Amino acid sequence: MRIIKIPIIVGLACVFSFTFSSCKNTETESTSIQNTQIISDTTNQETTLTSASVSEIRLEDLVVKNLQINKARTHVTGLIIDFLEIDAELIATVDPLSPGIASSYTATRRPFSTQQRTVFVQPGWTLVESEILAAQYPSQEEGYQDVYEDDSGNRYVSFGYNDIAVFYTPQGSLIDRVEIPMEYRSQVDFEFASEQEAYETAKTFAETVGYRISNYYYVDRLPYEELEISSRTIDRSTVEEVLPQGWSSDQDSYVFTLFEDIDGLPMVNSGGHKLSAEYVANLECVIEVLVTPKGVEYGEFYFQYENTKVQSTGEMCDIEEALNLFVKETLTGNTLLIPPLKISHISLVYLGQWEPSTDAVLLRPYWVFEAEETGPDSSGGIEHYYIDALNKTVVHKKSFTGPEV
Repeated sequence: MRIIKIPIIVGLACVFSFTFSSCKNTETESTSIQNTQIISDTTNQETTLTSASVSEIRLEDLVVKNLQINKARTHVTGLIIDFLEIDAELIATVDPLSPGIASSYTATRRPFSTQQRTVFVQPGWTLVESEILAAQYPSQEEGYQDVYEDDSGNRYVSFGYNDIAVFYTPQGSLIDRVEIPMEYRSQVDFEFASEQEAYETAKTFAETVGYRISNYYYVDRLPYEELEISSRTIDRSTVEEVLPQGWSSDQDSYVFTLFEDIDGLPMVNSGGHKLSAEYVANLECVIEVLVTPKGVEYGEFYFQYENTKVQSTGEMCDIEEALNLFVKETLTGNTLLIPPLKISHISLVYLGQWEPSTDAVLLRPYWVFEAEETGPDSSGGIEHYYIDALNKTVVHKKSFTGPEV
């Protein structure tokens, strides 16, 4: 059995810095807002604020100048005060100026191995092999690997532990192992299906496992020619066993990264940052589905939850109010010397926290801002601000993304 690719919860890594070949967001709107701004003394290097000026700032004064959101809702630009610039990728599957109602939820983790062992099995398949697998990590329970065969002799593998479930054909497993550099991935759809048609196949498959799938997703297109070239790094005997006739267009593959849908927002992880004191781990529902001309040939599902209960419900703050809270947090921080910052990513998403000792789960909507230091003497620091969209509080985290020491 090949080594399982257990997802490492380090982020989509600077939370939402997506680099896949294509992203989809189905809602559109064009917005241009003209407002006033407060004036601060600035230089090219930094802005100096006195304690008095900080205390005198009112939240309602921290407005955005020339905030513009493109029609596809994928980018936002503007200027906050004078030294805080917005030029950001935007993830907003609802109207960022009127995001609507959402809830905070509590839940518990759902184990895969006990409830969904046969979820991938199709009528007519025969179980030909079955094996109990030892846990790979302290938090895991022992798992299983089942091999099925259909009437034509094709084989399908299903395995899982309490925190992960995987389905694949031998061909799908091989394709999943091949790493194609981003620049060689196709930018056009394959003949066997359009991207949208393949997405619907992947979404339907994921929903059978129990997820509610967001219409926001990533997709990579892997052409068989590039798969063939890149597979030379893999043991040739493995390739020849799986594809004795060699590579062909039957191996053209769409690889989808899908997200759980909660209240119309995609659920992602918090980039390794702890947001709630009583929850010690990040919750990341990782869903990856590979679609070829033969259908779904690989699916990986990490973490599910159940027993969902509403903790509270309310109107989410919009992007302007979230930006005001961001600026207020910036101006009343521990430093009075503020370097120029640029917000490079803005997202409105659900984030999850988890307490492994009890399997308790917390799900809440957040605005997430990623801000980069832009001055010439910048250390390369990345600031993450998580604005709770319901109670309008700010959690500030800092990551270092400069050269290794």
